[in-house]
Amino acid sequence: MLWSWFFYEFFYFFLRIFQVEITNDGATILKSIGVDNPAAKILVDMSRVQDDEVGDGTTSVTVFGKSLILLVLLIVENTLFHRLWLF
Repeated sequence: MLWSWFFYEFFYFFLRIFQVEITNDGATILKSIGVDNPAAKILVDMSRVQDDEVGDGTTSVTVFGKSLILLVLLIVENTLFHRLWLF
């Protein structure tokens, strides 16, 4: 019992001092981080628009967008690689 009280007090103290926010909402997480990469900015914008329009599904949109970016990257790399070897 004493151990759980100590853990609770320490955790509460940590949250107050460092202003930690605990969430599993994708939109909140993406809003709180700063990104410089253009592809990452696209994902953050996709998440923001999804949250504004629908209010849900931000994590799904981000994962789907990441998959699309990886697919386009693979296509571009393979196309450029084959074109370089043809000339």
